[in-house]
Amino acid sequence: MPIAQSTTSTMTRKKSIASSGRHPSRTGATSDVGRAIQWRAAVIVVAGLLVYSNSLSSPFLFDDQNSIVGNSQIRQLWPLSIPLSPPRDTPVAGRPLVNLSFAINYAMGGLDPWGYHLVNVVIHVIGVLVLVGNVRR
Repeated sequence: MPIAQSTTSTMTRKKSIASSGRHPSRTGATSDVGRAIQWRAAVIVVAGLLVYSNSLSSPFLFDDQNSIVGNSQIRQLWPLSIPLSPPRDTPVAGRPLVNLSFAINYAMGGLDPWGYHLVNVVIHVIGVLVLVGNVRR
């Protein structure tokens, strides 16, 4: 009889774990690791935004004049062949996605440098998060 009781209690325990949606190996340790990763990612995002926040108010510099201000192909989004065909002899030559992102920025805010710099900071912070995630794996 003790064996039957043991089997019954084990089955009952397994059913209660299954119905609760929790697995014994996935309780505290996994959630702690997940929280640690989220905190690290948050620190990276906050640090990136703090470090580059002073660049948001700066004007267009260096190659921005040729890439953005003097680039007539970012003035319209449609047809897509126009922004995806960056002009030759400019810093965006051969970089259609960069030119398209400039066209989207232009459509949203014209030639206000703030939007272009904000998108640049966000792209760099995302790049750092992807790099950290790859290194972690």
